[in-house]
Amino acid sequence: MDTERSSKELEQVLICQHCEEEITPRDWVAENNAALHHACLIRMVAGSVAHQLGYCSCFNKTSDCGDPEKLTRRKAAHLAYLVHLYLREAENENERSSRDT
Repeated sequence: MDTERSSKELEQVLICQHCEEEITPRDWVAENNAALHHACLIRMVAGSVAHQLGYCSCFNKTSDCGDPEKLTRRKAAHLAYLVHLYLREAENENERSSRDT
């Protein structure tokens, strides 16, 4: 496998503004022309898992919850993205149940 990149590829290397990892052509990126992975954008808007679940210092001033320490910023962003999707689906399901009753 050739690991060298052409000069054209090197000119197009983008680094995510949140996780500081390289954005590759296979990554799902934000559609706002920012250098952000899609999950990193959602993490920046929706907040960390602790924030989305109400455990962070926004809700409890004595809390020191943030992103899980053992995860990279990108993996923590991906986890926050998955929690966001789950909570959004649960909210939609509750709305559907309310309309049916």
